[in-house]
Amino acid sequence: MKWSTADKEFIRQNYATMPIDHIVIELGRTKAAIRYRAHKLNLRRVKNWTQLEDIILKESFNTLTHDQIAGALTRSPKAVSDRARRLKITRAWARRWTAKEHDYLICNYEKQTSLEISTHLGRSLVAVQIRKSLLRHGNKLPIAKIEYNPFITGKIGGKPNLD
Repeated sequence: MKWSTADKEFIRQNYATMPIDHIVIELGRTKAAIRYRAHKLNLRRVKNWTQLEDIILKESFNTLTHDQIAGALTRSPKAVSDRARRLKITRAWARRWTAKEHDYLICNYEKQTSLEISTHLGRSLVAVQIRKSLLRHGNKLPIAKIEYNPFITGKIGGKPNLD
C-alpha cells in the first residue's frame, strides 16, 4: 500500500512524541513499516531525560532490572542502560565487598532475610543471596589475602589487591 501525503505528515508531526503503538493503530500499518518510513523521512525518537527520571534511575538501579526501570520510565531497557553508563551509575555488585560487610553478613545471614541485609548493606538482593548461599554450603568468604577468589569478590578477570 502506498503512503499518502497525509500519512507522511501524520508521522512527521507525531513520531517523536507519540508511542509507535498508537501510530500503528491510527495508520493501520506495521511497526516496521512506520519505523522505515520515519527513517526515510529522517525522523528520530529523541526524548531528553528529566531530572526526575535521573533520580528514579539512581534510586532503583540496584533493586530493579533494566526492564522494570524501563517500564516505569516508558523507556527501552537499552536507553536505561545507556543513561546509567553516562551518569556513571554502577550496580552494587561492581564494588568489592569490604571486611565490615562480610562480618555483618556472617553475623546476620541466619537471623535476617536477604532483603533486610541487602537494604542495610546497600547491596543488590542477588549479591546477598549468592553470598548467603556460599556460607550455607560451607564455602568460606575470603578473609586472608591468600584465599582470594575473583568470583566471590566480584572481580572476575581482575588481579587481586594483595597489599
